[in-house]
Amino acid sequence: DRFILIGDHNQLPAVVAQPAEYTRVTDEEMNAAGLYNVRSTLFERLYKLAVENGWTHAYGLLARQGRMHQEIMDFPAKYFYEDRLETVLSRQQVSFPDFTSQGTGVSGFLPMLATKRSLFVHVDPDKTVFSKMNDPEAIMIKKILTDLRALYASHGADLRNTTIGIITPFRAQIININQHLSVEHSDLDILVDTVERFQGGARDIILLSMVVSIPGQIRMISETGKGEIDRKMNVAITRAREQLIM
Repeated sequence: DRFILIGDHNQLPAVVAQPAEYTRVTDEEMNAAGLYNVRSTLFERLYKLAVENGWTHAYGLLARQGRMHQEIMDFPAKYFYEDRLETVLSRQQVSFPDFTSQGTGVSGFLPMLATKRSLFVHVDPDKTVFSKMNDPEAIMIKKILTDLRALYASHGADLRNTTIGIITPFRAQIININQHLSVEHSDLDILVDTVERFQGGARDIILLSMVVSIPGQIRMISETGKGEIDRKMNVAITRAREQLIM
């Protein structure tokens, strides 16, 4: 009598290799059925069709999430999910650990790392011409992990018991980051990969290395359509359980 699809059209669809001109649908009857591009998933097409026709009985939102801490959740909840997300676990509401920092650390951002669940760290642009790798960001990630290790140790904890994810858009930057971390932090539980490979997963701490520093490069790391949110950014910032460092 009925079927149920469960998914999230605000996250990434399957990767399509063909150029856009080969996936566009121009047939009027297909357009009337909501099919304008074969890149669109069945889930997304049916959801939009239901919204456009006011079929509120046909769709709903699973708003309770058990991954992100409340402070990390606030941004995606407001901008991607109509401010309707809720937490379900007690750990998602607890205050940040009572860390105190001595000085600024090797990264220069130790006080922020000690007190904030979600933070943006400024890194100067890479001066090289290779647009898919950013060495200053890789170096900063190594310094941040050094500071986090010292911060945890000073409060009787071990960073080796924490799962860490580093998300970056390009394979070249993955290799670059792994090379920087191969000696000093090889004992940590770290996964370095693209946002596509992180979809569906989670880590205690997520670091984002966005690589680009010129406005014209933004489209290289974005996944947006007409009137849509940036799906890649949504997936990237919602992988973190306890701390998000951008």
